[in-house]
Order: sequence, then structure tokens, then C-alpha cells
Amino acid sequence: MDLFEIIPANLFSILNSKNKDVYVNSLFLLRKVFKQNLIIDKNVLVKELATVLAKELLKMDIEDEQATSGVKINKNATSLAHFVIRKLTETGWIELEYGLDTSFKEHFALPPYSVKLINVLHSIVKDDEAGYNSYMYSIYSNLIQADSERKDFRYAALLNAYNKTSDLETELKTLYHNIRRRFNKLSLMTSVNEVLEDHFDEYQRKVIKQVYLPLKTKDSLNRFKGSIVRILQSWMRNTESLEGIQKQALAFHNFKDVDEANQDILEKIYFIVDKLNELEDTIEKIDAKNNDYVSATTEKMHFLLTNDSSVKAKLSRLLDKFSTDPDLAEDLHEHIYFERQGYINEDSLFIRSYSREIFDNIPMEIDFSEASQYVDDVADSILNDKSASFSHQNVLAYVETKMINQNKISSDALDIKDDYELILAIHSLMKGFDKKVFYKIELGEGSYKNNNYSIPKMDYVRRRKLKDVD
Repeated sequence: MDLFEIIPANLFSILNSKNKDVYVNSLFLLRKVFKQNLIIDKNVLVKELATVLAKELLKMDIEDEQATSGVKINKNATSLAHFVIRKLTETGWIELEYGLDTSFKEHFALPPYSVKLINVLHSIVKDDEAGYNSYMYSIYSNLIQADSERKDFRYAALLNAYNKTSDLETELKTLYHNIRRRFNKLSLMTSVNEVLEDHFDEYQRKVIKQVYLPLKTKDSLNRFKGSIVRILQSWMRNTESLEGIQKQALAFHNFKDVDEANQDILEKIYFIVDKLNELEDTIEKIDAKNNDYVSATTEKMHFLLTNDSSVKAKLSRLLDKFSTDPDLAEDLHEHIYFERQGYINEDSLFIRSYSREIFDNIPMEIDFSEASQYVDDVADSILNDKSASFSHQNVLAYVETKMINQNKISSDALDIKDDYELILAIHSLMKGFDKKVFYKIELGEGSYKNNNYSIPKMDYVRRRKLKDVD
């Protein structure tokens, strides 16, 4: 059967109109009313729309709507709510029916396709609120219970395991494509704040904590796979068990005979076992893709932090170099006069300023002819080596220094003294999710005030514990 033999041809027209936001929110409100009431009264629906969506309704662009419908629409919430309901009825999202009594009260019914489509749209919008379904535990718990206690429900448990395995495959493929999609998003980011916000607020919360972390810990494939395969193989090899499942299948479905039921059972068992083996490879690919994304995020951070080619950035790097080399600083003072600069914040002590006499001197002429080539050479060497400070080895050395003789430290123990150490801490956090480094990151809730910097609550944990250390 063709799709448009089931749904109206103009069903999706409301999603392509100027007022699509109002229509979508009306569908979501309709979903809420549908969940709360068995019978949807027209007056109740109008009142809900006029009350909850009053501001949105009054902002509707009704000129095109009036021209199309040929009906004059009054600019008030109740009239607009009636119009929205007529539009949903005309396009087939809802159907009008009358009560069976003599009152002829108007009610609305939702066709099955409408319920499914509204739920799909709602799930897309509320994707960040959806939790991870414990697929492996659900499969295991149903099978173990049917195997030991409720033998009359073995076919139902097998059917559940089949469906959950298929759902898990879809979840893993969605996760893989979601990570791939974020590479494109990362390439469009132009600031450090964008990268940090996307990595911690979006990727860590919606991907790592919500899907990836449960899949690697409490609902691990390797944790339950062995028991699941063992139960299914025992059913398949035991003639008495297989015959019992065949009888349940015949009662559950309209199979022609025992052979067809037996074929269905074996196909489902083979599917589950084979798919669990395949999903191990899928998870390995997801691990690799996640590591690639974390590395790409780190590189993007490094690029944005160090690739500032403005005059201000070059001067800043030059001055930083001169401040650590007394000989260079002495040579510089012979040609350029600098005054010391500083800053104050809420933690600074008050120092009384003293007035000084200002002399009206003639500015000294500066000859750059002798030092010009020398300064250019120093600047080039600094700019060419700008990535060394935050290299992979330096980041690991930084963490190793902080974790000397310790298996675990908290981020409040980092004692971040300046911006340089802050950037090292950011790099160390991102690298902590890479299995190739010697430590891992365990994220907590909230943040610490570390000197003048606010950093997330987290623990650095060695992957290989040191002996004789708690």
C-alpha cells in the first residue's frame, strides 16, 4: 500500500507554512491533551490552545491564511485557536466526530498515523531529555527469568530479545553517525568558547553521559553477552525446551504449522547471537570515532588558542619571551623603553598611589636599524615553535607532575597559577577520554574555584594503579 493511500496528501502542508511554529506547538499541546483524556472535547481543546499558546497565536501571520481559506479571521486568541483546529482538521491531523447522545457535542479523534507522527516530532525536539534504555540488561533479565522461572513465557522473552537487539543496533548506528556529524559542526566553530560549550554542554551531556558511558559500564555488551548466548543455545539444543517454545509461538502467532514456527524461532536465535557478535565491532568503531573526535577537539582548541596572528598576539609572545630571558631583555632595553604594567581584581590589596612630577621632555629617537633583524629572528623562532608549549608530551608531563605518587587526584588539587596552566588543564581534560594516555577522567557535578579560575569538578585516575599507594 502506498503512503498517501494511508495519510492525506496535504498532511505536511502546515509544516511548510509561515505559521509552522504555531502549528507544531499546537500538535504538541494536542499530544498532551490526548495523553490526559480518552475523549478530546472540542471546547476543552479550544480553551487549552487559547490559554497556553495565546502569545504565539496573536503573532500569527494571517494574511496568507485568510487569502487561502477565504474566511475572515478575528485577531483574538479564541478565534485563532478555532482557526488552528480547522486547519488541523482539513489537513487530516485530527478528525471531527459527534457524541452518541442527543447533545451532538463535538469531539476529536486522532488517526493512528497522526499519533505516531506527533510522537516522532516530539521525540526529535525533546531528544536531550531521552534516557538510555538498558537494552542488554533488559534482554538478559527477560531471558534469565524465562529460563529459570517462567518457562511459559520463553517465546515472549525471545521476541523481546529480538526486538531489543534490533533497537540496540539502531541506537549504536545513530550514536556513530551522531559523532561523525559533530566533526562537521566542529569545523565551523570560530572561538574557544564555542568549542568548550559544544564539548561539555552538548557532547559530554547528550552523547557521553547519556549513551556512550552507560554502554561502556553498567549496560556493557561484554557483561551480558555470554549469559544471553548460553541461554539461547541451551534452548536450541534441548528438544523439550524447543518444543515448548514452538507451542507458545503457535499460540502467539498465526503460523501455518510447527515447521514454520520452528524456523521463526531459530531465525530469531541466530539473529540475536550473530548481531551481538557484530555489535562488538560496531562498538570498537564507535570507540575509535570518539577518540578521533576528542583529538580533533583538542587540536581545534590548540589552533584557536595559538593561531592568533594579530599584531597584539605577536607582541604578547615577544614580550613573554623577553620576560624569561634577561639577556634578551637587556638588549631590548637599549632600544625600546617599557613601563611595567599590572592589573587589579577583587583579591588585590589596596596600594596608595603617589603623585610624581611630569617633565615635558622631547621624545627620544629610536634607531631600529641594528636590532631589527635580531628582533625579527627571535619573533620567527617563537612563532614557529608556538605549538610546543601544549604538545601531547607536555600535557602528559603536566598531569604526571600533579599525580606524583598518587593514583587519584581531584581537580581542586591542580593549583592553577596562571593562564598557561589553565590551558594545560583543559588539554589534560580532553585527553583523559583517550584510552592511550595513562590516566582517565571521571567527571562530577558542579565546579571548583581554583585560585582565580573556575574549573569542573573531576578526578584524574591512573589506568594502571601504582603499587603500595592508596
